[in-house]
Amino acid sequence: MKRPFLPFLLGCLALLPPGCGAQRDFQMGGGGATLIPAAEALSKHDLSGADSRLEEALRGKLPPDDRAMAERMLATLAWRFRGDPGQAELHFARALAVPAGRSWTFSEMARMETAQGSFDRARESALAAVASAQGEVDVVRAATALGRAAVERASRARLAGESLARPDSLALVEALGELRPLVQARAGLMAPSRVQVTAALLLDDGPDALAGWRSYYLLATGDPRSGPLAEPRRALEALLPRWAGRGATRAQRAALVRALAASRMFDEAALVALDPRVPAAERVDGDPEVRAILAYAGFCRRVRDVSDA
Repeated sequence: MKRPFLPFLLGCLALLPPGCGAQRDFQMGGGGATLIPAAEALSKHDLSGADSRLEEALRGKLPPDDRAMAERMLATLAWRFRGDPGQAELHFARALAVPAGRSWTFSEMARMETAQGSFDRARESALAAVASAQGEVDVVRAATALGRAAVERASRARLAGESLARPDSLALVEALGELRPLVQARAGLMAPSRVQVTAALLLDDGPDALAGWRSYYLLATGDPRSGPLAEPRRALEALLPRWAGRGATRAQRAALVRALAASRMFDEAALVALDPRVPAAERVDGDPEVRAILAYAGFCRRVRDVSDA
């Protein structure tokens, strides 16, 4: 199945090292310039051209970092755009054979496996990424991959009306243990902060959910007088420190759902609203405003499913 190109291209760009612009992105270890033609082909939506340029680069002498990156990019082209995970696995295996960037490769494998619903494999790959991390960027990427695998599995269960199985809860606790110190140490890391919010809410852990929310929006303590986040922030700071999960009142649950939605966290709002442990009298998913939030959250999720974002 063809994938919408823009989300796919953004996913490919996520594979590149930090920098400004394609040329700078590819300059790694003094040899990154050899991959610039592939980046230029991607910028023109020329996927076949990107493939051929990456293969051509791999036939030459590349620094280990660049060789591993080229294989990862080919893997991403295979599974995200061409729907060929088997070919992607071959490229991932070749990337792992290179003595460089192994943690990055394991993280990308976990991303593919999470998208496929292969959650046990995704967890194994993410744990391998954690174990082989060799710097802060690796650590953040690996912890995020571990968290996403756990969160996606648990989210699917909740949206299907199922209570969390014990292994799923333990996987969330494990992931939160990797995410929490990163979010505490470096506020503003968007991906791990967002995953922490979701994992914490699934575990009824209000304080960690609030810490992740603050980090995601890079907000210090205090109460801003204005701005789009002022009202939801006040609500979250009132609700989350004492969040009782399944024991929350109907009014508390509705207020949390609205505050999460008002801060554009629709997935998380849906997970709170659809908690299957909540007694029928305390459920909020019949409320008209909450129903609208759930409809929009479902739409956003379907878009992500199509684009493998």
